[in-house]
Formats: sequence, structure tokens, C-alpha cells
Amino acid sequence: MKNYPSTMEDSLKQELWKWLHRTLDHVDALHTCVSTPGESDGAVAAAAIESARKAIEAVRLYASECVVVAQTHGVSTATLHIADLVTQLCQCLEEEVTALDEELVTCTS
Repeated sequence: MKNYPSTMEDSLKQELWKWLHRTLDHVDALHTCVSTPGESDGAVAAAAIESARKAIEAVRLYASECVVVAQTHGVSTATLHIADLVTQLCQCLEEEVTALDEELVTCTS
């Protein structure tokens, strides 16, 4: 049985955390791909990096949509703060992915 959030605000927060969790999984998986690259694994690692970047962008988009919904529907400032924190976290994740991408390029060169 699935529990549904009681309010739109709860739903926004729950979806933000779900998207962020998935993105963290993508970025975490990159460490395995990049730490042991082989010639055949280079393409796999490159695809994983691209997937992580797309996941980060999706979270950023969802967070910005949450801000719009929050502003038009009068949700608490705490929800806006969460969306802002998620956006900041995405910036950190993007920097991590870029560093891993550079490491991959260095290892395969």
C-alpha cells in the first residue's frame, strides 16, 4: 500500500528528495566507473558521466519548478529553502562530476 502525501507542499518536498536521491546514486556510481577504467570501460564511464549530468539537470529543473509552484501556491519558506539547498547541492555534484570526468580523460589519455 502506498502512502500519499497529505498536502501539495509535502508532495513537493517528497519529490525533491526522491529526485535528489536518484541523482546522488548516479554520481556515486561514477566513482566505481572512473576509479578502474579499462579500454572497454571508457565508453561505459563516459555514458555514466552523461547520465549523471542529465540527472543533475533534472533535479535543478524540478527544484526551479518547485520554487514557481511554491510562490504561486503560498507554501512555507522552509520548502523554498529546501529547493534552494537542493540547487546548491546540484552545483556541488556538477563540480564532482566535472572532476571525475577530467580524471577519466587523464586516465585514458
